[in-house]
Amino acid sequence: MSKNPIFKARTCGIGCLSLQDAVEWGVTGPNLRASGLEWDVRKKIPYSGYEAFDFDVPTRTEGDCYARYLVRVEEMRQSLRIIEQAAAQMPPGRWVTDDYRTLSRTRQTR
Repeated sequence: MSKNPIFKARTCGIGCLSLQDAVEWGVTGPNLRASGLEWDVRKKIPYSGYEAFDFDVPTRTEGDCYARYLVRVEEMRQSLRIIEQAAAQMPPGRWVTDDYRTLSRTRQTR
């Protein structure tokens, strides 16, 4: 889809948002990164273990619909990188949490 000429014709140069406008309007997430600001809380102020993972923060500078699409597609790829790293760090074997709130009823009665 990224190379489809019809899709590109309908998204390239459409809905452009400059970095200055994006910041002034309080835009966040992929829309902000598609306008050129490399800001991702998971990198800048890591939480929930994100500091243990190697991933890139995708950005573009065009600020149009196509740039926002490309940022989102690359974010999915980066999410897969994080998942692969998390899976590789998991200890082997079965494990069931001691937290009763996450266990099913049948598990709690065994």
